[in-house]
Amino acid sequence: MKLPKPSAKALVPVAERWADPKETYGHANPQRAREVADKLIAFGVTSVLDIGCGNMKLGELLGPAGIGYVPADVVARSPECLVVDLNRDPVPVCDAECAVMIGVQEFLDDPARVLQDVAAKYARILITLSPLQTIYEQVWHGRPHAITSTHVTAFSLKDYKKIFARHFVIEDLDVMSNGQYVLLGRSKQVLRPAAPAVAASGPETATTQPGVVGNDIDFDQLASRFEAHIFKSVPFHGVFLRTAAMLAASVVRPGTVCLDLGCSTGRFPRLLRRQLRGIAPVQIVAVDNSPEMIAEARRRDPSPLTEYVLEDIVSFEFPASPVFVSSLFTLQFLDTPDRQTVLARIHDALEWRGCAVIAEKVLEESGKGQMTNHYMLNAYKRSMGLSDPEVLEKERAVRSTLRPLSRRDNEALFRDAGFHNVHVALSAFGWDLYLLEKV
Repeated sequence: MKLPKPSAKALVPVAERWADPKETYGHANPQRAREVADKLIAFGVTSVLDIGCGNMKLGELLGPAGIGYVPADVVARSPECLVVDLNRDPVPVCDAECAVMIGVQEFLDDPARVLQDVAAKYARILITLSPLQTIYEQVWHGRPHAITSTHVTAFSLKDYKKIFARHFVIEDLDVMSNGQYVLLGRSKQVLRPAAPAVAASGPETATTQPGVVGNDIDFDQLASRFEAHIFKSVPFHGVFLRTAAMLAASVVRPGTVCLDLGCSTGRFPRLLRRQLRGIAPVQIVAVDNSPEMIAEARRRDPSPLTEYVLEDIVSFEFPASPVFVSSLFTLQFLDTPDRQTVLARIHDALEWRGCAVIAEKVLEESGKGQMTNHYMLNAYKRSMGLSDPEVLEKERAVRSTLRPLSRRDNEALFRDAGFHNVHVALSAFGWDLYLLEKV
């Protein structure tokens, strides 16, 4: 895989090439800035240095959320804009928490040097990337992107992640609607301040995390930061979602309906829409019982063919003959009788050629296996930046909210609902992804 032959435009000095912000990719594609803003807000970033700010659309979107904004570019976009050419200059220093580079990596002569410089100066980084892709990766992530003749460098995602991981712990890896990747990381050099210790004198300790109330989880409070919460709580969460989307692509045809039960902020319906981009039209119906989650999902997903419904999945009237039904990390919050009801209704509603995917927290059959998963999960959470008191607080809330079953018990529920072709498609750290075929 090679870069296209450089165009005449690529040989123009950068200050001249991007002097007019209307000539930048970001000006013609404002959705990219919206998706980056959503990511920054969801992960609780407090202030950003926007390197390659262009028309400063990102600052406009972050302002209402109270996130500090410092623009920087190869030319002055405003009086407060820092002027920097990263192919020649060091990364500028300001008091922002997170350095943001949207559409910048591909134009750097030495991305590794810039990443190292950012890691020494900023606690976090968010970058977008258009890596070289194999055919497999295009299928896995749902949509290919473009490598243009103005790009200076390009890496495979695997090679870029190796460079990135030298200096940052990856907090999130996602694919945007334009096919580009977005990576959010925390610097290994700029350490996070220690969290205050949680008093051990009794249960009435102060809540330090949004959405954790006492020993319970309030999903309405979590809505704005849910995607950050789930990424830090469930190892390989993105892999679970992408696997589910690939399984959907095996049965979905033009004119069919997909149903997502417990959609939260709509991350999976958005990913599913990208995965099914070449199959049109496909209707996606996504259901959740949290008003704030549904409002956030509708805000993030402009597709007219995706319907977000505010309703309890137990009583929701399913659309006729969906070909694909997903319920990812949702049934584990229901009592067993309600799970049986939902699973039976999924089986009865599915088109005969259809399938369902269910992701669930599972209990190990042995105490040693359960303890091993427990240790690995807590180690993962610490690697995601959670302090020991935060890990403990989250564990208490989850224990009082989740109702996990063993794999054997889950498979028995599936059989009782009518599913006799049950496969464990993925398993990691105490979570299973099941594929349920109707026939």
